[in-house]
Amino acid sequence: MAEKSQKLTQLKVDVATLKENIGKLKSQIVESPEEMKIQMEKMKENVKNIKLAIETADERLVGLQSNVQGVTHSEADIQLIFKLLQDLQSSMNKTHQHQEEAQALVCVYEAKQKELKNHGVEEGQLKRSLGMKMDKESKQQIRRQKKKEIKDQHIEDVLG
Repeated sequence: MAEKSQKLTQLKVDVATLKENIGKLKSQIVESPEEMKIQMEKMKENVKNIKLAIETADERLVGLQSNVQGVTHSEADIQLIFKLLQDLQSSMNKTHQHQEEAQALVCVYEAKQKELKNHGVEEGQLKRSLGMKMDKESKQQIRRQKKKEIKDQHIEDVLG
């Protein structure tokens, strides 16, 4: 009896296993070939859409990579332009400094020219003054000489 019981239990296990296998196989059995065809068409359409999406993404990726290269190139150009602008600013600062120095030298030159002109005017005044004094002295010398000659003449006339 134990043997029959064991066999019964084994048969129950086998039946349960077979039922499970039948359930699995039923899910794989196509109940409607038309439904299966529709499902296959939908899957093909999905695959096609996925392939198109991948192609579009690839094209977009190529475009973005091109944009990144363009931006990188532009960045290098901008850095070069920035360096050139810095050099230009430095040159402009030096030019401005040289202009200020030149303006200062022009002011010094103009002051010296004015001073030279003033000295020339002063020299002319001093020469005129000297000339007038020399004329005056010369006239006084002539007068003294005449007085002396008159005096000498008078002495000679008196003594003579």
